[in-house]
Amino acid sequence: MIDLVSHVARPHGAQYLALHFAQTLVYDFGVEVEIVLLGSGILLNEFRCWGKVHDLTGVDPRGPEAETLAR
Repeated sequence: MIDLVSHVARPHGAQYLALHFAQTLVYDFGVEVEIVLLGSGILLNEFRCWGKVHDLTGVDPRGPEAETLAR
């Protein structure tokens, strides 16, 4: 399994790269992907197509939920 982190799920360059990276890992290499989003956006459902999504919108990035996920 690979964890992939994207700062938001908005339709911009870095997010599209992360999305296509997830697609490639799953489709071409058969790798299980978990995706961590630090903010939501219209690409959220696209990310959900390729792995389990942990949406941390509004969550303290140094708080217990994020820390547990990082472990």
